[in-house]
Amino acid sequence: MKNLGLILIGATLINNLLLIEQIGVCPALHLAAVLRKALKVGLVMTAVMVLSAGVNWLIYHLLLVPLDFVFLKNLFFVLTVMAISRTALGVADRAGINRGDFTAGAETLFSANCLLLATTLLVIARDYNFIEAMVYALGGGFGFILVVMIFVPIRERLDRTPISPSFKGMPIYLVTFSLMALALLGGAGFLGLD
Repeated sequence: MKNLGLILIGATLINNLLLIEQIGVCPALHLAAVLRKALKVGLVMTAVMVLSAGVNWLIYHLLLVPLDFVFLKNLFFVLTVMAISRTALGVADRAGINRGDFTAGAETLFSANCLLLATTLLVIARDYNFIEAMVYALGGGFGFILVVMIFVPIRERLDRTPISPSFKGMPIYLVTFSLMALALLGGAGFLGLD
């Protein structure tokens, strides 16, 4: 078994899904408008990431591999992620989190599903056992929350700063995300992690 602490730190900081793997940037940029909303949705996303990674790990290792249906993994994973997302929206509604927090404007539920599917695919590709998969998904969720929470005040400041109209909005946000990714890569080299 690999070191669980390193898996957690690696998923949170070093191999961050948003900055390094570049998965889920669109929902993250959309959520980074209001701090409380970002925290609520980030916590729900973390729980759903852990749940979907666990369920999909079980489906893969207990159903698809023994029956030699590995070629159907993407289909099963997508269906599982969609079902878990729908269930999570219902639970979030009952918990007082507005459905609009997840699906406001042009954003849809499916834009956040890329994080759930990517977490599962990365867990399978890295050949983690069940506990390692849960820790990786938890770290991925923490990384999502961390990046979004750091980006909220940066976005507020960027919106108030006089910037060229061609860079206003999404272009400067993406440049900022790139600079944040470079900072994480520097930290990876400093700590000797990959």
